[in-house]
Amino acid sequence: MSEQNGDNPRIERIEGLIEVMLQMQHDMRQEHQMLLRAQVVQADEMRQMRERTEELSRRTDERLRALADSLKELAQNADERFRAVTDSIEASGRRTDERFQAVTDSIEASGRRTDERFQAVTDSLAASGRRTDERFQALADSLAASGQRTDESFLLLAESQRGMDAALTSLMGTVDEILRSGRKE
Repeated sequence: MSEQNGDNPRIERIEGLIEVMLQMQHDMRQEHQMLLRAQVVQADEMRQMRERTEELSRRTDERLRALADSLKELAQNADERFRAVTDSIEASGRRTDERFQAVTDSIEASGRRTDERFQAVTDSLAASGRRTDERFQALADSLAASGQRTDESFLLLAESQRGMDAALTSLMGTVDEILRSGRKE
């Protein structure tokens, strides 16, 4: 290029600055593309996490249904046993009130143990649900913060681009003035 401008060092410096600015603009575009790709990856990971959470929720629901069915079956078995004991007591007539009371106490104790076990399972499931909610909230908070940082980066990038555009426009105006003044001479 120095052949066209007659070895004018000032024009060579301006050309050098323009090349640097063009390279910076090219670098900024590449960084912008990388940020866009990162956003796509982030959205995909969010979708995958949502699918995993839904799958875990579905499995938990299935396990709860199985547990409820099992408890119903246990209750039916307990009812059938109780009826068998009661029928046996009524049919035989030989059992005393003490034996009947012992059987009743045993059934009540079994019911209390069943209630205690069911309560423990219910408490465990509630705690598991709370932990799942806390983890999901932490994930949502993290994703929101990441999105905010991405937005801030885009705003800074846009502001930097506007500054570079203004500087390039100013530089081009200066170059035009220099070239015009060089033609007049």
